[in-house]
Amino acid sequence: MQSGFVTIGEALPHTKSGCVKPLGVFGTGRMPLAPQISTFTKHGFKGHEHRRSAAYLRRRLRRKR
Repeated sequence: MQSGFVTIGEALPHTKSGCVKPLGVFGTGRMPLAPQISTFTKHGFKGHEHRRSAAYLRRRLRRKR
């Protein structure tokens, strides 16, 4: 699985185009620019709260026809 950490500003165009799927953001709350992306804390990963607005993304897989 191809994945990576990027800032919210870098992630949004790719997320909106459907090229990548956001798995979560680091922080104590959802990001105002992307409220649809939940936090890792909400997913049960405690201790990953950061002040910087970063997201973890994975590349969307294309189904073979």
